[in-house]
Amino acid sequence: MYTEEIILIFHRFLYLILFVFFYSFSAYAQTNEYNKKTSYELVDDMESYEDIRVLNLSNFENINKHIKLISKYKNVNKIIVRHNKNIDIDSLFINIKNLDKLDTIDISYCNIKNMPTSIKYMNTVKVIYLFGNSFKYLPSEISCLKNLNKLYFCQTEDDFRSWRESAKLNALSYLPHAKILLVDCFGGVHGRFLLGKRIVEVKKNSLFPVNK
Repeated sequence: MYTEEIILIFHRFLYLILFVFFYSFSAYAQTNEYNKKTSYELVDDMESYEDIRVLNLSNFENINKHIKLISKYKNVNKIIVRHNKNIDIDSLFINIKNLDKLDTIDISYCNIKNMPTSIKYMNTVKVIYLFGNSFKYLPSEISCLKNLNKLYFCQTEDDFRSWRESAKLNALSYLPHAKILLVDCFGGVHGRFLLGKRIVEVKKNSLFPVNK
């Protein structure tokens, strides 16, 4: 009887080991495939950027000196330039305006004090992340983004919620075809929340002012 129990325990242990192995291998393969299509640097080499789908340039040193290279990534779907506080956003928009496959751009925490009117060139973009910047209104030119369907801000009180009511209403009027979403993103840094665990849609009858 004890022998049968030992054999059963052994089989369960063996199945567990095999499961962990195959799961780990699968995760590694997926990560490896993702990394093949993701670039974390800018290289002036046709073979290096032809297959890139995601361009992640967060905390990229001297990014303004290399912005023109971004325009060569013709097949990129997503550009991430988070935490580049000195980035020339106007130059970025102008240099990527011909990336016809670009549908997502993340310009969070870039210390943007005034959103440039050149944002009108992002006409293929569907999703924009704007967490943690300093600007207090959107230019009317953003209404040119007919494909835009999601515009993300943080729920913190110094983000979108700190804007004047008129600026919030203008933003909504410029984007009748899109959603402005406030994300519970602050907790992700400490592991308390998953990014986007709580998302609130901004509407005209609920502008989420700063709590006093």
